[in-house]
Amino acid sequence: MARVVVRPYGQIVLLLLIIGFFGAIGVTYLAGGAFAERDWFTVILGVVFVPASLFGMWRTVRLGATLDVEGIHIRGQIDSRDEYLPWSAVASIECAVIDYRLVAAIHGPVLIGPDGTPAAVIPALGSYSRRRAERRTEQLRAIRAAAVDG
Repeated sequence: MARVVVRPYGQIVLLLLIIGFFGAIGVTYLAGGAFAERDWFTVILGVVFVPASLFGMWRTVRLGATLDVEGIHIRGQIDSRDEYLPWSAVASIECAVIDYRLVAAIHGPVLIGPDGTPAAVIPALGSYSRRRAERRTEQLRAIRAAAVDG
């Protein structure tokens, strides 16, 4: 089985636009003559915004899940750690409510361990649409079946 990468492209584009906006603000602060005017507050904001936005963009383009013969590598949101689970630690993959934002539920794949408890959640593949989440969950099930059987 070849390595498969599943990414939430819509979420990635939206986050890149938002984070890029803040990066552009930081560059504007630094290029706007703040050093010459000795406006240290603006310089500090620029120095904070530019590296933070670069880090955020780097983490954003890595969102998703990478599946191979060995297991699944989950690259979560910007503020979370990456997780790796071997296929032996995953008994099944279910679609369930993984989070609530504002007033709507977010559905997504949940990896169930051999003991029947949730082993990991894949928030990057979550969606407000239950149908889209089910489709992504079916993709993961098919990839898992190919990896375990093959």
